[in-house]
Amino acid sequence: MQNPIAEAALRKSAKQLKDDRCKLKFTPMKKINFLLVVLCSVSFVCVTSSKSFAHTTTNTSIHNVSLEITYEEWVLFYDIMNLANGAEERNFAKNTNPKKYTASNPKDKVQLSQEDADFLQQWLTKNGKEITYLQQILQEIANAPAPTPASVSPLCIDLMKPEQVVSEMSIGYNYQNALWILAGAKPKIDPTEVGRVKVQRYWNKYKKDIRCPGQGLSDTDNLNVAKHAMDTTGIRFVRELAITYKVDFNFVDEKDGLTVLDFVQVRINMANRTIPKPEARLIEYQAVYDAIVKAGGKHSGK
Repeated sequence: MQNPIAEAALRKSAKQLKDDRCKLKFTPMKKINFLLVVLCSVSFVCVTSSKSFAHTTTNTSIHNVSLEITYEEWVLFYDIMNLANGAEERNFAKNTNPKKYTASNPKDKVQLSQEDADFLQQWLTKNGKEITYLQQILQEIANAPAPTPASVSPLCIDLMKPEQVVSEMSIGYNYQNALWILAGAKPKIDPTEVGRVKVQRYWNKYKKDIRCPGQGLSDTDNLNVAKHAMDTTGIRFVRELAITYKVDFNFVDEKDGLTVLDFVQVRINMANRTIPKPEARLIEYQAVYDAIVKAGGKHSGK
């Protein structure tokens, strides 16, 4: 490979040599010494250029080294992207097979492709986090305490009277803040997609235990909070669970023997038998039903 720097130096030296020969009369020994100086200068330029090229090549190879994370961190990151608002993140999740990496143990390391590693690093940089942030999230999810009647009660109360909360530490409605806090998520501190994945993981782990305490005033007492919300002004909450958090609805409450989708269907049937029909309510029920189906919810026995 020809070196442009070396060629330029040779041309310049040759021209200088020609000019000098026109001006001076060299002895044979002086000519030899002069040529040696020229050759040494050219050699120095070539060596320097080669070192620079080698250094650049080394840096590039380092940059292209793929990232290793645990399998459970990869699954967590995919779930986070699947719940993110940004089009870029959602497209990443949509076009990525979450099972592209395999491991016999969740804590086994997997080597990400360069594309996946770059996308992960971009997300971490955008949020000002290090690679250890994924393990931190997993630890916070594991440390979230199991639900109790006392910890679920604020959410149930807020669903009976939803109100917009305007404060620096609010993410919107009172029941939305209560849901995050119940799941161990930190409103306005956790990135939105991280708070959502904490809620999703918490719900999927404790779905049968997130029940509103019984007061003897409703047939949804001591049933899952989603069923409680269907009979209150918090019906919008159930759609959010399906659309925003994509939680698992495929479980049966022991008290009524119904999945959430079964319960919604019961309410639709009851509304259709009412005279006159509550058209607005039926539209709400149908929207909830469709959202649950889209999120993968099924009827019991199916």
